[in-house]
Amino acid sequence: MLRIYRKQQTGYHSASLPGAKPAQHTAMIPWIENVDRFPPLELALSEPNGLLCAGGDLSPRRIIQAYRHGIFPWYSADEPILWWSPDPRMVLVPCE
Repeated sequence: MLRIYRKQQTGYHSASLPGAKPAQHTAMIPWIENVDRFPPLELALSEPNGLLCAGGDLSPRRIIQAYRHGIFPWYSADEPILWWSPDPRMVLVPCE
């Protein structure tokens, strides 16, 4: 089971991710607001591989910040924005 934790004034709110499969342990990822920085890449889950956090926005500033750190958004229309940084990563180097 994958749960997203969102900090609110009254504490933390949790929600299951749509389509999450039951598991022996509950994995937790942080919820980021539009002004928050991304968590350290070392906190990305190993299963599902590279899931780092949820939330935020898709503003140009956020996308550039993400790409500079090897993070990218990937989600479905009925889900919150999910941010990923899988290990290993593929690096495409264009020919010069």
